[in-house]
Amino acid sequence: MPQCYAAIAESLPDFKGMHMVADIGNGTMNVMILNNGKASESKSWTVKLGANECYMAIRNLILDRKAEELPAEIIENYLRCGDTKVGGEYRQLMEEAAKTYVDKIFAELKTYGYNPNLMKLYIMGGGAKVVELVGDYDSDNVTFNHDIRANAKGYEYFCYMKLRRQKSMASVG
Repeated sequence: MPQCYAAIAESLPDFKGMHMVADIGNGTMNVMILNNGKASESKSWTVKLGANECYMAIRNLILDRKAEELPAEIIENYLRCGDTKVGGEYRQLMEEAAKTYVDKIFAELKTYGYNPNLMKLYIMGGGAKVVELVGDYDSDNVTFNHDIRANAKGYEYFCYMKLRRQKSMASVG
């Protein structure tokens, strides 16, 4: 299963009905469909469409239109926080590039079965903030998780459950 499964493992009972989970990392996006909290290996994919693609799109658009190299810190702050404290044409160009990237994200999700009328969408990872900022979505059907430790917490939960099971098996035997 994609690592995003670990991030939601503890709250799987809350995933009633159909859900698509998208974990947008730096280099890839992990996508998974859940039916009443149950995952299927055949309905999970890794797509090369991480947040770095958005970073490069912003960088290249400003380089093309302004013939300037935008400092990496400005782009990173925009992707992490949604604000950079820059104004004018720079902000407009950053939003234009981000919107194009987010449109690609939603187009890719649709190729894997995302239908906003039939399922809820759960987005996490480093790219979640930019999707929340410029995406075109129904806020009642899309949930964002900005916890950068979500996957680590999920793996910790898996370890805890395994240790608990081993302890109960040892006490029975």
